[in-house]
Amino acid sequence: MAASTTPNLHLPQWTEGEDLEGHIRSDFNAAFLAIDGKTLIKFPATPFTDCNDLVLAGVYRGEAGSLTTHTPPMFSIIYGHILVLNAGLDTISQIAIPYSSSRMAIRSVSTADNIWTPWVEMGRVGILSVVLDGPATFDGGGGILTFTTKLAEAGVLVGNASTDSFTTLVAGSVQISVSLEITHSTIEDQFHIIMYDNGANVGNISSFRTPANSILTAVFTGIVLLDVGHTYKIAIRCNGGSGPHTPMFSYSKNLMNITFLG
Repeated sequence: MAASTTPNLHLPQWTEGEDLEGHIRSDFNAAFLAIDGKTLIKFPATPFTDCNDLVLAGVYRGEAGSLTTHTPPMFSIIYGHILVLNAGLDTISQIAIPYSSSRMAIRSVSTADNIWTPWVEMGRVGILSVVLDGPATFDGGGGILTFTTKLAEAGVLVGNASTDSFTTLVAGSVQISVSLEITHSTIEDQFHIIMYDNGANVGNISSFRTPANSILTAVFTGIVLLDVGHTYKIAIRCNGGSGPHTPMFSYSKNLMNITFLG
């Protein structure tokens, strides 16, 4: 078998009669993995703890105890792989793939400023579902919806139970649905779900009229736009004439579901 001449790649040349099952093929494979000094290799990422340090083109396998910083927030990379693309110029890209699913996340950096873009899950899906456990009461001033348990968290939406907040890794629209069992007072009123963007009240996103003398499940649904790098919180308030009101957190129906729409 005669191989074409490829002097620019510095690859071994096959000639007729050479054994492709022997050392010739091994030599070819070894050379192919180091084309013109641009290394494309496969090895564990054990020496590395920071994904920002994975800049040499190659396929890296995450190991227990390695890659603990700047990792994809939407899944674990332990025993998964990170493919690093680097043509030797001024841009580098990383593609992360967990070992237990077919999900992928990607990010890039320019060596001009060394500022990495956020990890973004390819397909841009996002789900966050939490069990609400607060506020104990609320009135016209409002009370932040708090949570400890996250039922589901995937894609570009990230919940923080320590601060009762959430963020998005990609700017876009989300649908927010809240269901809350509430003991209402003797005066008819309206309940409102409001959103805080980096601590600022941006207004109502959904409202629910409540009859007097009722125990009911108030269901709110609204669609809002989110920005990357912002921290969001959701609160509930009444118009002010009938409070305070008491959510009944012994019920499992007290939920907040957030879905990324795009």
